[in-house]
Amino acid sequence: MDPLAHTLAGATLAETRLRDWTPLSVPALILGANAPDIDAVTMFVSRDLSLGCRRGWTHGVL
Repeated sequence: MDPLAHTLAGATLAETRLRDWTPLSVPALILGANAPDIDAVTMFVSRDLSLGCRRGWTHGVL
């Protein structure tokens, strides 16, 4: 999934009844849905590091 799809999935989950519980549910779920793509920041360091880290430990069960 690309970051847009991750964001839409998090926003869709937030639009369930979770919004009634707390106003922080929307940003928390959007950030949480995008957390697996945190390894994308390695592309600013080097291409080799990016290829080595991409879809690695951040996309699996820890």
